[in-house]
Amino acid sequence: MRPCHYCMHTSSNKMLQLPCAFTTITITIIMFSVQSSFNVPVKGINISHGGINANPASDVATSSRKAIAMNSNAAVRKINSMRTTSFVDAAKLPPIDKSASNTNYADSKVSTNSSTSAIINSAKYGNKASENTYDTNSISSANESNDSRNEVGDSNTNGYTNNNNNTVCRCMPDSACWPSLDVWDGLNNTLGGQLVRPNPPAAPCYDGPAQNITACQIAAANWMNPFWRADQVGAMQYSNKEAHGNQSCSLLSSPIISTYGTSFAFGMSNATMPPISSSSSSSQCQQGSVPSYAVEVLNSSHVQAAVSFASQHNLRLSIKSTGHDALGRSTAPGSLNLWMHRMRNITFQENFNPSGCDEDVMFPAVTVESGAQWGELYAAAEAKNLVVVGAMSASVSTGGGFLQGGGHSPLSPFLGLAADNVVEMKVVTADGRLQTANACQNRDLFWALRGGGGGTFGVVISSTHITYPPLLNVVNVHFIASSSNVTLFEELLVNFVYLQSSLSDDNFWAGYSYITSTPQPSLTINYLVPNCNTSIAQDSFQSLINFTSQYPNDIVVNMSINAFPSFGTWHNKVLCSANPGICSDPSGLNTVLASRLLPHRVLQGQPAQIGQAFMKILSSGVGQIVGHLVGGQAVAAGQNLAGQDRLNLLNKLGQSVDDMHGPDTLGQATSTIVAGQDGPHTHVLSGEQALLGDNVEGQDNKDVLPGHGNNVAGQEDVSSGQDGEKMTGQDMLRWFGRSPGFAKDVLRQYASLSGATDAQNGTNSVNPAFRAALWHVVLVNSWGEGESIVDSQTLTQMNGLLRDLSPGSGCYLNEADVNEPNWQDAFYGQHYNRLKAIKERLDPEGLFTCTNCVGSELWTIDAQVLCRRPTM
Repeated sequence: MRPCHYCMHTSSNKMLQLPCAFTTITITIIMFSVQSSFNVPVKGINISHGGINANPASDVATSSRKAIAMNSNAAVRKINSMRTTSFVDAAKLPPIDKSASNTNYADSKVSTNSSTSAIINSAKYGNKASENTYDTNSISSANESNDSRNEVGDSNTNGYTNNNNNTVCRCMPDSACWPSLDVWDGLNNTLGGQLVRPNPPAAPCYDGPAQNITACQIAAANWMNPFWRADQVGAMQYSNKEAHGNQSCSLLSSPIISTYGTSFAFGMSNATMPPISSSSSSSQCQQGSVPSYAVEVLNSSHVQAAVSFASQHNLRLSIKSTGHDALGRSTAPGSLNLWMHRMRNITFQENFNPSGCDEDVMFPAVTVESGAQWGELYAAAEAKNLVVVGAMSASVSTGGGFLQGGGHSPLSPFLGLAADNVVEMKVVTADGRLQTANACQNRDLFWALRGGGGGTFGVVISSTHITYPPLLNVVNVHFIASSSNVTLFEELLVNFVYLQSSLSDDNFWAGYSYITSTPQPSLTINYLVPNCNTSIAQDSFQSLINFTSQYPNDIVVNMSINAFPSFGTWHNKVLCSANPGICSDPSGLNTVLASRLLPHRVLQGQPAQIGQAFMKILSSGVGQIVGHLVGGQAVAAGQNLAGQDRLNLLNKLGQSVDDMHGPDTLGQATSTIVAGQDGPHTHVLSGEQALLGDNVEGQDNKDVLPGHGNNVAGQEDVSSGQDGEKMTGQDMLRWFGRSPGFAKDVLRQYASLSGATDAQNGTNSVNPAFRAALWHVVLVNSWGEGESIVDSQTLTQMNGLLRDLSPGSGCYLNEADVNEPNWQDAFYGQHYNRLKAIKERLDPEGLFTCTNCVGSELWTIDAQVLCRRPTM
C-alpha cells in the first residue's frame, strides 16, 4: 500500500483510476495472504473446467479420516439449522478452582469452570541480501521433530534458573516461581474477569471436565473454518502449531469421534448416539503449545495489566489475534497469551490528523483495532465507497503479524504493501506504557513496527490506514492449464515465469498462481487488474495463449476473463466461489512453508532455470508452489516513500506535471490491440477510452480533474485548471488509470525526488529484498490428521534451489521456513542491526520473544522453557 499524504483531502465519491492492478486467487487452494498469513490448499482438491471439485481418486474423497474436514461447510449448514450452541473453548475464571491444575488435559487437571464457559452461537460460523553473518541458533533452531515445529528441546529442567535474583529462564507451570492460583485470581479481578484458561480446540471431544458433546460436534464441523478457529483462543489456523513435540490433542483420535465416526460431525442426534467408550481411543488431549492462560483483551488497559504482570512474574508472553502465523508465533507452551480478537472497532475519518503532527497534516484514513479481520474492514470500506490496502484472506487480522511483517496485498503493485500505508499505530510497549507511534513521534518504534515482525516490539492496539477512492472495472483473469506431458508442462512454466516481468511493467498486474503435480501437472492463475477492459487483459496473456494453442491435444486449457464493478465485489466473489459458505481460505490442516522473494532480474533473465527448479521441487514431494505477483512498481518505490511522504511528493509532482509530460500527455491517443471476430486489429482510442474501452462506452466522463472542464482527450493543459489550480496528489492517483505510462513515470519520480536509496534508513523496516522482488514464491506441504507427517527438511532443501537462483535476496518473514538458514538476513536484510538496536532499547529484558523474531538468537528453548543464552 502506497500513497498516503500530508495535507490532502479526498472525496469518498471520487473513483481511484488505476491501470491494471491485480490479484490472483487460486481455486485449488485459496490464499490470502497473508499474515501473516498464508493459507494452504487442501490436498486432493483439483481444478476442473467446472470449478473446484473433489478428485474422486484423491485421498480427500476416499479417506473417511478427512471427511470431517472436507465436508465442514455441509456440517456447518446442518448444525446451524439445528440452532445449536456451544461452550467456548476457554473458561472465564472468577472464581478460580484452586484445587485444579491447568497443565495437562490427559490428567484432567483443569479448572472445573471449564464446563461453564461463555455460550456462543454456532450459526455465525456458516456465514461467512546482505553479507552480514549472525548467530543462527535462535529459539526455533533446537532439534525439531518433523514439524511439531515449535521450538522442541530435549533436556529436563524444572522450569527456571535463578542466580542471585538474575532470572535466566521464564517461569513455567511446574516451576516454583509460577504464580499461585491466588495471584492469578488477583490478575483476573484486575481484568474484570477477562482471564481465561485456553483449551485445545478438540478438548470437548475428550474425557474430562471440558467434555461436551455439542461443543465437540461444532468443533468437528468447523475444523477447517478459519473464522471459527479465530474465535477459539486455543486454536491456531495450522493445527500442527497447537502441538509441541509429541504433545497434541487430535480431533480424529478423540474418544467421541472414535466412537461415533465422522458422521457425528454432520448432525447425528444425541438420542441415537451409543455410549462413549473411553477405551475406544488410547489418545490423550495434551496442552501442547496452547498457552496456560490468556487474557481476552477488550481494551488497552487489559494489555497494560497483562504486560506488567508477565514482567513482574517473569512469564513468557505470546500474542494471538487470529492465529495465522505460519511459524507458530501466535502461541507458546506455558505462556500468558494476549488474545486480541475481541478488539474490533473501525472508525473512518475524512480528515485524519496524526497525533503530534502539524494541524494541516490531514488525509482520509481509517483506524481499526487489531482484532478486526480484513473481511470486516473491506466490507466497511466498501459500504463507504472506499478502498483499503490489506490481505487477500478475509480471516486474517488487520493489526497483527500480517501488518507488522509488511503485508502483501492484491493491491500492492499499485498502492504498495500494507505497512507502506499505515500512518499511525497505538502500541503497548514492554514497560507497560500505551504509546502512539507515527512520523511525528516515537519514530524508531513506528519504523520497526512496519516490517520488523509481530510479537517483537510491543502489542499493537490499533492501526490507522490511508483510504482511497474506489477502483473501477476490476478485471480478473482465471487461467488453468494441465498436461500429462512433463516436458511440455515445464516449457509452459518457463513461458509463464518470463511473462511476469511484462505483466508488472506494462499494466500493474498482480495475482496468485498455483502449481501442482497431482493428479497431473497443472498451473492455475488468478490475476487481477483495476481499470482495464477485457480486451487489454486478454492481450496481456496472449503470449501464454499462443504457446498453449500450439499443443491442443497435449495441454488442456480453460480461461475466463471477467470484470467486476468494485474491488469488494471482486474480493467476495473470488473467496466465496472457492470456499462457499465460508468466503475465506480454509484452515485446520497441518502445514509447513518455505519461501523466496524472486527479483525482476531473475524472472526475466533465468526463466528456464526457474522452470527446472519448480519441476524438481514438485518431483521431491512438495505439494504445491504458490506464486504471488505482489511486488514491483509501487512496492519498489516504497523503499523510500510511504504514508504521508508519498502523497506529499505526489502533490509536488502535480505542481510540476508539465515538466514531466507536457500539457497533452494524458490525452495522447493510445494504440491498443483488440481481438475481434475478424482477428486482431488495431483501434486508436484516446485517453480514458484506451484503458476502459467498451466497458465504459457511452458513459459521460464526469470524473474529471478540478478546474479542468470535461475534456480528457488532451485539449487542455491538465497540469493546471481554468483558474490556475494545480493537480493534487489524489488527482495524480486518479489519473494513473488514464495512462499506465504516466503512472510508471510518476513512480520513477518518487524515487528521484526522495533521494538515493538507503536501505538502512528506509521509510519503514520491510525487508529490502521485497523492494527488488516481483514474485513471492511459497512452497507448501500440508497433511491431514491420520496422515504421515511431512518431512520438513525436504522443504528446506528444495527451497535451497530458489536461494541459489537469487543470491542476495531473501524471504517474506510471515510465510517462511522456520528452518531458513541465516534467517536474520533472509527475513530482515540490511535492516536487522537497526531493528535489533531498537529492540534492545525498547525491550531490554526480552519480554516479547518469539520464533525467529528480532533478538531471538539471544534465547533458546530447553524442555519447553524459554531461557536467555549465557553471555560470555
